Amino acid sequence: MRPLGDGAVRRLARLLCAAALCLAPIVSWAAPACVAPAGGIGGTGGPAERGGIGGTGGPVERGGIGGTGAPQTPAAGGIGGTGQPQLLGKGGIGGTGIVGIITGFASICVDGLEVQYDAATPVTVNGLASRSNQLALGQVVAVEATDSDRGLVADRVSILNILEGPVSRVEPGTGVFDVMGQTVRTTPFTYLVGFGPTGDPAVGWPVRVSGYRDADNRIVASRVEVARDLKDASVIGEAAAGQGGAASVSGLPVQFAGIPPSGSETLVRGQWDGQKIAATQEQRDPFAPFAGRVQQVVVEGLALGGGG
Repeated sequence: MRPLGDGAVRRLARLLCAAALCLAPIVSWAAPACVAPAGGIGGTGGPAERGGIGGTGGPVERGGIGGTGAPQTPAAGGIGGTGQPQLLGKGGIGGTGIVGIITGFASICVDGLEVQYDAATPVTVNGLASRSNQLALGQVVAVEATDSDRGLVADRVSILNILEGPVSRVEPGTGVFDVMGQTVRTTPFTYLVGFGPTGDPAVGWPVRVSGYRDADNRIVASRVEVARDLKDASVIGEAAAGQGGAASVSGLPVQFAGIPPSGSETLVRGQWDGQKIAATQEQRDPFAPFAGRVQQVVVEGLALGGGG
């Protein structure tokens, strides 16, 4: 089997996010699966009564972020529900690409898989060099890993914050707020870091948001942290060119340096002027930084459609 190229990984990610289908893994792993404690953010556990991240397995009526456990009660919606990890290939050349939420530590647990790392493992945050001590629960990561006698070992880790920027609107007491005009929804299982006792951010706070977009282009957050050191704004989404030279990424206005990569999943970094991001950095397919170098892929995403 040939290594997966950019298009294949992108098509895989979109396929997994297009419908709630549970497909069993077809590859055996040397690494042990990570099992989360009861409640909270799961990896391979039982049903979640009110939604949440991971550990929920089967389809849910309103979509969410997947896991590998039992079906989720659909009433509350939220995060959860793309089924078991889907794997391609049977090893050989290349390694393994994993996209999902960090649900546990010592090593990191992502998509129910345990991946070893150390202080020397290369780590980036939205394209900028970082360190492994910045890895945290609830972050969405893309991991390129190699199988070994110790299990999966990370060659590099990309932390992917779907939004980085100031809070622009808050609906008090609802867990809903906007960042640069993009709606973010939290659940009882979202990690909130640096928030006050009310659980609400304040307008103007700089925040980093991890999570996925739902069918209404709202972001279902797995982690939101106040980021007082934030210097640039960034967004991950689908780039689109508009009329009169206008462009956007999943609805957020962006001034690209060149021609917008319309239809492509794109990470844009730059300065936010209150109306748009003036792009200084662009990265195609940030959820597949390992494209072309890996033989098999595990992808977690939102179940956007119905199905049962």
